[in-house]
Amino acid sequence: IYQCDWSSDVCSSDLNPLKQLENLRNALAKPEVQASVSVVQRAMIESRYGPLFKNLGLSPEQRTKVEGLMAELQNTSLDLAASASEQGVNDPSALRKLYADARAEFDANLKAALGEPGFAQYQNYEQTLPQRSVVAQLQQRLSYTETPLTSAQAEQLVQILAANPAPRPEGATRGGQAPGRG
Repeated sequence: IYQCDWSSDVCSSDLNPLKQLENLRNALAKPEVQASVSVVQRAMIESRYGPLFKNLGLSPEQRTKVEGLMAELQNTSLDLAASASEQGVNDPSALRKLYADARAEFDANLKAALGEPGFAQYQNYEQTLPQRSVVAQLQQRLSYTETPLTSAQAEQLVQILAANPAPRPEGATRGGQAPGRG
């Protein structure tokens, strides 16, 4: 695999994973890269959670706060992974604990920003992201027809799909493949 050393703009096919991580961290330390990453991150959050933000009726200040919390959680997860790798931490249970602690702090901050009812809506939204993805594809395909799917219809379909999960084929694992298949 051909890879680049972003700190020196040198490309090579023999960089080890720790060197790649170091190069990524060096690149992310640059203000212009941070600004670009922030723009992309906010756009991804908007794309994924925009409908939720609309349903919650967030003020511009609340929306900025919530988007900031979501971006911070993503950054914290990356930082935890990088730090663990650099320090040679290979204990999965220790990493899960660190992630769980970060997630608990995020949840507490998000609950404070959204209130109890808003946080419950967020949790439901998170749990139905797979169904939302399917419905978004359908909604996009129908958008060019004479009878596009309305936002209300899309939300109803998400809830129907979430309440009635598709049965797994006999012998299938969670990933959808039969045991023993790669």
